Amino acid sequence: MKQQLFTFYILTVLFLSCKSPDKESDTGLNNSTIAQIENLTSDQEKSDFLQSLWKEDQGTRKGEGSKIVAKHGYSSDEHQAYIRKMQKVNQQVFSKLKIYLELHGYPERPANYHELAINAFPIIIGHNHHFDQQKELLPYLYEAYKKGHCSLEDVVWVLGEMHESKFNGERYKMKTNSYTTQQEFEALNKALNLTLMINN
Repeated sequence: MKQQLFTFYILTVLFLSCKSPDKESDTGLNNSTIAQIENLTSDQEKSDFLQSLWKEDQGTRKGEGSKIVAKHGYSSDEHQAYIRKMQKVNQQVFSKLKIYLELHGYPERPANYHELAINAFPIIIGHNHHFDQQKELLPYLYEAYKKGHCSLEDVVWVLGEMHESKFNGERYKMKTNSYTTQQEFEALNKALNLTLMINN
């Protein structure tokens, strides 16, 4: 009887371990970082965290790459090392934002958040430049827009970055020099084969 109970216990543990995805291995983040994001409760704590993500993202974009190219050349080992470093930081910051959105969603009271904290969402999603990953987080931004918590301009900017990701760095060009944000949204939506709808 004890042997049967022990076997049942082992099978149960194995079953649960298979059913519960490991966020650490899925995102590349350690458990302490994930726990930190999980434990954010107040708007102030969340705002501070998002603002720190924005600063982390921007920390790789202070002209360091241009200086390396000027000194060592575009295809130099130093420049390639810099690109790998930036890609790693981009992925880590994106993973933190992904976990944040899965746990907390887009802020329902954006007025309580610092401007840079709100700006972190489009900036980090756009800078990731892996189309499938951008597409995975786009609905959070789009739903926030539909609720009036996020501007259409932010959504359009991300769509433009997604176009670059999908078409090897090619920036989408409107067919006319005079157009509205709504027209650009509709054009990018079609170009990316998405099914987003504009708010009326």
